[in-house]
Amino acid sequence: MLPFIHSIKQNKLIRNITIIIGGTAGAQLITLFASPIITRLYSPEAIGILGSFIALLSIFLPLAALSYPMAIVLPQKNKDATKLANLSLVIVTLFSLFILFLFLMFKDEVISLFHLEINNGLFIVVSLPCAVFISTILTIFSQWVIRYKLFALSAKVMILQSLIANSLKVLFGVFLPLGKTLILLSMLAALIHSLLLFFQIRFKAKKRYWLRMSWRYDKKMASEYKDFPSYRSPQGVLANINQNVPVILLLSLFGPVPAGLYTLCKSTLLIPVTLIAKSVNDVLFPQINEAYINAKAISPLIIKATLGLAILALPPLILFVFIGPEIFSFVFGSNWFEAGILSQWLALRFYFGFINRGCVAAIPVLRLERFLLTNSIMSLLLSVSGFYLGVYWFDNYIYAIAMHSLVSIIPQLLLITYVITSAKKHDKSLMCNDRA
Repeated sequence: MLPFIHSIKQNKLIRNITIIIGGTAGAQLITLFASPIITRLYSPEAIGILGSFIALLSIFLPLAALSYPMAIVLPQKNKDATKLANLSLVIVTLFSLFILFLFLMFKDEVISLFHLEINNGLFIVVSLPCAVFISTILTIFSQWVIRYKLFALSAKVMILQSLIANSLKVLFGVFLPLGKTLILLSMLAALIHSLLLFFQIRFKAKKRYWLRMSWRYDKKMASEYKDFPSYRSPQGVLANINQNVPVILLLSLFGPVPAGLYTLCKSTLLIPVTLIAKSVNDVLFPQINEAYINAKAISPLIIKATLGLAILALPPLILFVFIGPEIFSFVFGSNWFEAGILSQWLALRFYFGFINRGCVAAIPVLRLERFLLTNSIMSLLLSVSGFYLGVYWFDNYIYAIAMHSLVSIIPQLLLITYVITSAKKHDKSLMCNDRA
């Protein structure tokens, strides 16, 4: 047993994953312990307003910097990574100002399009561009930390940020339990996370890790990584629409309460995804990229991660399918029983979204952005069709979410199959080259 434990400690991949999981686990445990208090302070309607805001925000985020922040990990030279970070900063600044101007010019049309109330709609129209800018800055710093494998720093920041954010939600929930309050605090949380990463890199990490930010547009880098705006950005928009279209549709067809029930259900089920799958992605992405650059096999890394996550996620899947409503009622209060019913169906969808993280991490390395875009289009069409079939046949939001979840499994399975097949082809070509 001792040699086995020693071998695990010496394995850099496992050690890094463990560090990230520890930080993410700490952050998520804080959120989990705070959630029963928050759901008793804020109504489903207030959480529904927050869910609608996050849904709109997530749709704009892939366009904000044209997905260039995701390429920061890839360059071999640090100066090229810096250029990509600065390129991202220029684009997100211009984009945020543009949508702010656009929203103010057509605020009535935007409010009507998304079926928002006048007061909440105007607030969201003004807040959304600010949230887009803050969230993209957070993505830039997060990718910079991943590039240099500063996982311990990232873990520490996640825990501290979660503690501050959830404490503020509870504190303000006592006096102002409104949807607007939750929106402002979500923006503040992203800003705090960015500042904590910034100062940790600046003062705690070694000097060579420092990111020198400036508003410089590098045309050469923009052209070299053009696959990201060409394929990754539209794919990201489609994927996020697919992830968040239920909230928007629930809000417009059934009102803010079902949207709030769905939002809590989704955020609760995403805890294991954030806890483990994101950690695996953050660690596996640079590992796969490094193996690719050094002409080593990458399919074993992807397959092991996929199988490991499939086994790991099976017990929670079974738990939510059988006793989801009882869990939600006990933890969050009787008002959230129907959120537990939704969890019985959403658990199936999130299971496959959970186990494909190793494959998703390999997509930018294998340059499969075109396939990912096609897969996202199919996923969006299937999931929206499933939702409307549930509405048409049953006129019930629970059945609409059930149909949406079931058809969403199909593109997830296709993604896993295609990426693993492509990785094996890459490995086979390496073996042929070695023989030659």
